[in-house]
Amino acid sequence: MLRDINLTVRPGEAYGLIGQPGAGKSTLIHLFLGFLQPDQGRVRLFGIPQPGNCPSAGGLYDRTQRLPSAVSGR
Repeated sequence: MLRDINLTVRPGEAYGLIGQPGAGKSTLIHLFLGFLQPDQGRVRLFGIPQPGNCPSAGGLYDRTQRLPSAVSGR
């Protein structure tokens, strides 16, 4: 279950979603693409409320890439 999600992605920016299995990563993407409708709240794209059922979305590419359990840097 996703709660209190507020995400702004500006043109030219790229983001990644990281989380445990079942955390809602794919659900969030499906909401963005209009494949799912939120039970509450709204999804807006470029400030425009999205009706869902997005016919222009061709698909969702989901590739699992394993990351080390601990990432460190200097």
